[in-house]
Amino acid sequence: MANIADAAGISRPALYQYFTDRADLFAAAYVLLLEEATDAALAALAQPVSLAAQLDGYLQRISGDGYAALAATQYGDELLEARHAFAAEAATAAVKRAQKGLRDHLKATKSDQQSQDRALEILTLSTVGLKQDQPTPAAYRRRLTFLAGAVARALQ
Repeated sequence: MANIADAAGISRPALYQYFTDRADLFAAAYVLLLEEATDAALAALAQPVSLAAQLDGYLQRISGDGYAALAATQYGDELLEARHAFAAEAATAAVKRAQKGLRDHLKATKSDQQSQDRALEILTLSTVGLKQDQPTPAAYRRRLTFLAGAVARALQ
């Protein structure tokens, strides 16, 4: 908390004027990051590029950027473990908003509803499995790009 207060240019007691404790501060920061990642992911779907590039942009913003940021900090493992405990409702809301945006985007493809549903499921669930072996951020990003391309080809 002292480091955060110093970075914010306020005293530690002043920090507690805004947040009741570390958990409250973590939850607020986590919610902000989730909302920003979701906004960026949905914006990537609106880019005038191929479906594969749109899906890759979506996956990179919704998952790749956060994974890379956490990998760059000494506290990344702790933050990954703690994230669900502090802001479960916000995480669920962000995931639902991202999934709705992705579902709406997939409806514009020429594929049938069943293929769209499978694509949504694969794009949503695979991001967890692709980092199971704790790859480097670059390797994880390559996996996301491959996944986006494979799903885009399946939908065309």
